[in-house]
Amino acid sequence: MAGSKQLVRTRILKDKVAHVSMVGLTLFSLFILLVMGFGLWYKSRDILDANSIWHLISSSQWKPQAGEFGFLPFIAGTLSITLLSIVITLPISLLTAIFLTENARPWVKRFIFPILDILAGIPSVIYGVWVPC
Repeated sequence: MAGSKQLVRTRILKDKVAHVSMVGLTLFSLFILLVMGFGLWYKSRDILDANSIWHLISSSQWKPQAGEFGFLPFIAGTLSITLLSIVITLPISLLTAIFLTENARPWVKRFIFPILDILAGIPSVIYGVWVPC
């Protein structure tokens, strides 16, 4: 009986330490996020004082020496590349997944699934480095 009470106390103590640790790490990550946001605002306050956010987002003129910072071409380029990549890759990846799970032979699954697991663990940025320009 005494041994089980000690185990319960130890478990409760571990739970409390874990709770305090997780709350501390969460607050620390929020603090880092706020510091980053403040740093971005501090470094860009001259541009934000000279131009409204809407003007920066909707303008297409990019002339930093003249003080014109239009982000519209960058936003449109990002959205168009994202849409194009979704249109190209979604059908290929979806149909490949359906084929592998429903129609592939067992020996193909045993060969392909470990390779896919390894490839899924690599960040997509690394693949972008390998693609020739």
